[in-house]
Amino acid sequence: MHIIKYLGVALLMLALVAVRFFEDELFADPLIDFFKGNFLQKPRANYDLGEVLYPTLMRYLLNSLLSIGVLVLLFKRRAVRLFAIVFYVFALFPLIGLFIYYYKNLGPDTYMSFFYIRRFLIQPLFLLLLVPAFYYQQKHTKIE
Repeated sequence: MHIIKYLGVALLMLALVAVRFFEDELFADPLIDFFKGNFLQKPRANYDLGEVLYPTLMRYLLNSLLSIGVLVLLFKRRAVRLFAIVFYVFALFPLIGLFIYYYKNLGPDTYMSFFYIRRFLIQPLFLLLLVPAFYYQQKHTKIE
């Protein structure tokens, strides 16, 4: 049974890598080209908000589903699963709010803030935070 669990985790991790590897084919995100190279010296990106927001949301959704799948396979407790789902849903709202705010006020002084907010939306960074946190909690609660 453990082999199936870890094989499932490995497949989901490969899927996360594939999302990153095939980002150009999967998402029509104009910001991918904008952030390549020395973007701090580039003029402001002028795209329609929907043109930038839609691929970002789709990528967040795909990465979130794959990440939640990894967490579900690694941690069997229902509370952990529920927390992960609620966390991903509620993390979306402030991140999207900040994404929209920084995009509407985008300038050389806000490029880095916008870059990192976008990174939280398009990369599975929360998975890197939640796996050790849940693992620590799992080990800590077994001791008590």
